[in-house]
Amino acid sequence: MKKMYLCALALCLAPAAALAADATLPEVVVTATRHAEEASGVVANVTVISQEQIAQSKATSVPEILRLQAGVQVNDIGGSGRNITVDLRGFGETAALNTLVLVDGRRINQFDLSGTDWMLIPVERIERIEIIRGGRASVLYGDNAAGGVVNIITRQGGETAAELTVAGGSYDTLRSGAVLQTGNDKMAVNLSGTYSYTDGYRDNSDNIYRDGGASLSYYATDRLALTLSGGWHDDSASLPGGLRESDFAAGASRTDTTNPDDYSTVEDQYVAGKVEADFLTNSVLLLDLSYRLRDALSSNSGWDWTSDMTSMSLSPRLVIGETLGGRPNTLTLGYDYTHALNDISDGFYKLTKMNQGYYLNDELTVVDGLRLSAGFRHDSVDYRFAPSVPNETSMDENLYTLGASYDIQKETTVFASYARSFRYPVLDELYNYFWNTISTDLQGQTADNYELGLRHACDSGLTASLTLFLVDTDDEIFYNPYLWTNQNLDGTTRRQGVELAVAKEFERFTLRGSYTYTAAGIDGGGFDNKDVPGVAAHKATAGAVIRLPYNLTLGLDGVYVGERHFISDFNNDFDKMDDFLVVNANLTYRYQKFSIFAKVNNIFDTEYEEYGAIHWSGEPGYYPSPEANFLLGLKAEF
Repeated sequence: MKKMYLCALALCLAPAAALAADATLPEVVVTATRHAEEASGVVANVTVISQEQIAQSKATSVPEILRLQAGVQVNDIGGSGRNITVDLRGFGETAALNTLVLVDGRRINQFDLSGTDWMLIPVERIERIEIIRGGRASVLYGDNAAGGVVNIITRQGGETAAELTVAGGSYDTLRSGAVLQTGNDKMAVNLSGTYSYTDGYRDNSDNIYRDGGASLSYYATDRLALTLSGGWHDDSASLPGGLRESDFAAGASRTDTTNPDDYSTVEDQYVAGKVEADFLTNSVLLLDLSYRLRDALSSNSGWDWTSDMTSMSLSPRLVIGETLGGRPNTLTLGYDYTHALNDISDGFYKLTKMNQGYYLNDELTVVDGLRLSAGFRHDSVDYRFAPSVPNETSMDENLYTLGASYDIQKETTVFASYARSFRYPVLDELYNYFWNTISTDLQGQTADNYELGLRHACDSGLTASLTLFLVDTDDEIFYNPYLWTNQNLDGTTRRQGVELAVAKEFERFTLRGSYTYTAAGIDGGGFDNKDVPGVAAHKATAGAVIRLPYNLTLGLDGVYVGERHFISDFNNDFDKMDDFLVVNANLTYRYQKFSIFAKVNNIFDTEYEEYGAIHWSGEPGYYPSPEANFLLGLKAEF
């Protein structure tokens, strides 16, 4: 079966069309070093997905875009897009807590177990997406970056233009979005708004959300720029939950729910500012500030739970890009501070996390083609809880990284790196709501990360990347389903694998493909020689964009995901979840400033589940993914 799936995948030429195979690198990235840098010199496996590629894919969410990347596993838990995990480097159940997600460098991970709310980021507002795999980013960004970083960079304005998109399709889906931008030598403005509704594939899986966003950039002088941005998001989503084997035996269908009244609502607002002042020849002083307010309500089996979270962050940094001994050198010095307060159940619980980190990172070109990098970070966190005895605790870590990249020839670069990464517990992992006390035995996890990679890009349009990685994690934080508590694993978790991506541009079409192998297992302790749940050993993608006559463009994309253990099955007691292959297609007709598009997801109507977990009763629980569905739309650009 597995061989048949892989052959079919290769024939249908999947990932998307559109989606920046991991081998495709533009000239400059900002996430890898927190300043603009040529991608060819980055000591990490980096992917940049452009606005054009996002538009070609006809994706309606960021996870839909990320699903087609090597080394990234996406799980849509509810089948409606509301609860999604994005996993870099095989963290399984805790992927949401080990993948740092940024919007314009501002972290949007939650400070509790809810992870990242991917509905906050409408695709209409995105300029590009940068992915940095591996724990190397922990030195620069601190907590949550153990598996890697996804940085979503929004549109900032420019030449006066407007876009309007409307679409509808299966499950009574309706989507609309508008973008307006303008600018001149002194100012750039971008405004956007989005509305979306769907009944969802399953019963009780409807959701509705609204977004508004704005950014204003003011260039006071050639050396001073000020940026102010803000956003508002509101959504309401029903939560269908899982279906057990006993539910199917009793006659349940894939679209049924056993949680007909569960739902959640969210209102999220933020404001952010940036000051950028250039000095000397190639140096800059930057200051980022942000404030966020998030009010959430969830109802589970009749139990209502409110969470009002406020957070603020301050991140000044100095980037000195002058020469050292006549050689190009970039030294980054920075400080990060975040303060988060979670007010739960109308103030009955007050949970606080205060995090700060000092870091430096240096990039030196020793000789032409050879670049060395090194970095260090001291990070600390203080927690406070009420009501609780004791009511506070603290942790700290020292992180470091060392790497090198070398241009074997103009078109080919090899890189190698070592990094020490970490993750602190989130508020819900430390605090016991039943006993109103802190889990004093729980500590932060640390990991040693090793990478060896090769990148190739030539004028003929062929690009390729190959990365080998090894991650050994100690004291990994996890929820022990057998003891019903959060713990540190008493064994070492080893993740090792290969990430391969290839792309080729032709005059009339583009082909892309990737393959990822991830072996994630536990060495020692109570789960010795067991696989990490939720991690597929094999993942493959392939895709094509075909530029047809008469202004038509055809896109094909597909993803194969191999077998993996159910979430929470640390003893590996149950059979693995089935592997699956999903193929999508889209067709676009463009006439002057108008585009008509049609997209069909899961064109072979495959029955599959991206996500499955062991139910508290001890049965496997399944979260069925959507069968064949479509979306039709119109886009106008002015």
